[in-house]
Amino acid sequence: MRCVSYVAARNYPIALLATKLKQEGYKVNLYRNKVLYIFSKSLSVEAYCFDHGCLVCWGMLRRREQELLAFINSFATQLLDKIEKNFHVFRYAKQTEITIGPHFDMELISLEAKDDDIKFAISYGLAQSAKLEFYEDMTQALIKKFEEIPRQLAEKGKIIASKQMISQAMGEIFSHKSSINLSSEYLDIPEYFWEHSSGASYYLMTEKYFDIKQRVSALNQKLNVLQDLFDILSNQLQYRHSTFLESVIVYLILIEIVLMVIFYFVQH
Repeated sequence: MRCVSYVAARNYPIALLATKLKQEGYKVNLYRNKVLYIFSKSLSVEAYCFDHGCLVCWGMLRRREQELLAFINSFATQLLDKIEKNFHVFRYAKQTEITIGPHFDMELISLEAKDDDIKFAISYGLAQSAKLEFYEDMTQALIKKFEEIPRQLAEKGKIIASKQMISQAMGEIFSHKSSINLSSEYLDIPEYFWEHSSGASYYLMTEKYFDIKQRVSALNQKLNVLQDLFDILSNQLQYRHSTFLESVIVYLILIEIVLMVIFYFVQH
């Protein structure tokens, strides 16, 4: 059966969605205003919606997934330019585990029982992995976009760009870093599992399989590269400003000397 993780928005208003989906006839369950369980037996809908812009669907027809995603996205504060999808397959078996699927292009999720706690825990890990992949791609694209800056400094000792271009680059880097909120939910066990320990082992299993902690560490290193770029651009702007002020002072002194000379000859 299908299991699909969607990354479609910067964030979702989970509490508002709970109200709207209830009005549409769905059964919903809200977890700490961060995760929304969505279910409808008649429509064969089972999904988990996360406040950081992810939707994880279990055993749904593609048409139902698209209908639910479109409804949820209509309340999103900021949709992404492109919807990211991660496909998995799942089955019910004697033991819960995640392995490489038969076609080696997606994971096979085995569930030992039709237990909401197990699906919720695994969904949490799937959503984190999908969101991290979005951040990884976006960060790498930004690093590639500005990779010429260190090269220009190494070869020519300066950045060949206008003040406006440097300011725009700084703004883009700062905006990107600000949009990535690697809070404790990405670094530690989510608070929900502190109170519901039965699902913690399944979350940790998913976190380990998708290397979430290692990927967070690697992403932080890439963010440090962006911070270094930001500092370089900031220093370049300060240098240009200081150079400009020094030039202005020199010109003013020259003007003052010229005026003094003119005044001297006029007087004599």
